[in-house]
Amino acid sequence: MIVRPKLTSLMEKVDSRYTLVSVVAKRARQLTESDERLVETENGCKVSEASEELAEGKIEYTKNS
Repeated sequence: MIVRPKLTSLMEKVDSRYTLVSVVAKRARQLTESDERLVETENGCKVSEASEELAEGKIEYTKNS
C-alpha cells in the first residue's frame, strides 16, 4: 500500500501529529456532509481527500494562541 501524500509532506503544513489528525478528521467530516471538493482523488476516501487538500495547500488551519 502506497500512502499519498507522504506523512513528511503533511507534517510540513502543521505543528504536530495531533494537529494533523485533527485538521484532516475535521475536513473529512465536512466532505462527508457536503459535495464541495477542492481536489479529485482516485479512491474516493474522505480522509485521503482531506490529506491531499492539506498537502496541496488548499486548506489551512490557524493555531489558537
